[in-house]
Amino acid sequence: MKKSGWTKEETELLFGLAESSKAEGGSLTEVFHRVAELTGRRPDSVRNRYYAGLSELGIPSARYVPFTGESSKQLIIGMLKLISRGYSVRKAALELADGDVSLMLRFQNKYRSLLTRSPELVEQTARENSLLPALSRAKRRTCSRKAEKAPAADAELACELKLRHEQLVLLEAMARKLCELDSELVSRAVLGDDLPAAQGE
Repeated sequence: MKKSGWTKEETELLFGLAESSKAEGGSLTEVFHRVAELTGRRPDSVRNRYYAGLSELGIPSARYVPFTGESSKQLIIGMLKLISRGYSVRKAALELADGDVSLMLRFQNKYRSLLTRSPELVEQTARENSLLPALSRAKRRTCSRKAEKAPAADAELACELKLRHEQLVLLEAMARKLCELDSELVSRAVLGDDLPAAQGE
């Protein structure tokens, strides 16, 4: 259903939910979808109204610069490096944004979106940059936060599955490294490099 014009009540609803979500460490994307459901609008329209409202208040926004594949990878690397030093997702995003709250929200939301919608890209980037342990830590935190909102049994099962998945990812990385070392040893044996002389010859 297409709607035009925002009432005062709809605008207050949007900004009220956005503030509550920020205070709880939630995602603006979730807010946009929730408000879209409540007002009969599209999430994109809700997002545009939110950022237009920020502009009206004189709060700068970096929303118009789209993320490319490379900038998404750089965001993943930057976030995981900070998370590996003990930063929360929010604090890491704020650090990368150099204190700019609007940019921090953009980084935070994009990072969480990548975790949800592009897990293969996140894991590949983490693996290529030796950041799998940081990714595992970040997912544990996310899992714990979601567990507080979900029924106990479902949350426990979800966390267990996520942790098992992380263990498998780490084991896969270790197995690949062992295969590389094994391959190197086989090559050296074939070429006869650095091998001790055979006994009994």
